[in-house]
Amino acid sequence: MKLPAAVIILMLVGRSSLAAQTPEARIDAIASDPAAIHAGFGVTTKAGTYLRTGVVAGLGASENGISGRIDFVNRFHLDPFRESRWAPYAGGGLSARFDDGARSRLYALIILGVDGPVARGLTTSVEAGLGGGARLGIVIRRAAQERR
Repeated sequence: MKLPAAVIILMLVGRSSLAAQTPEARIDAIASDPAAIHAGFGVTTKAGTYLRTGVVAGLGASENGISGRIDFVNRFHLDPFRESRWAPYAGGGLSARFDDGARSRLYALIILGVDGPVARGLTTSVEAGLGGGARLGIVIRRAAQERR
């Protein structure tokens, strides 16, 4: 399975910007043709007061067999200083999807999410989006009490 050239370029460019990484684990349901469920792991880094940028790799199952994806995403947080327990964010980026028996595909990615409160150094978020189909995801990220 070959990676699209755009994905390889983004991986190389994004690698140097991920020095101060915040890990995340997630599970996503993707309603498309073929539908899939992916468990994923990613890292994000602060790209400004309101902006976080990162990469997520997911692997799981689709109607065709094994399925995977790589997402390059930027999130804009409306409450970066955790002044509220729950806070919305929006984002976008690129998603590369790989499925058994199908060509790899590159999609634009749009997400809306809500960050929850911090407990034991972790926060849970819920995301909905579009990128190779409709998506719904649950995310657990390492978090600080005073920053998103």
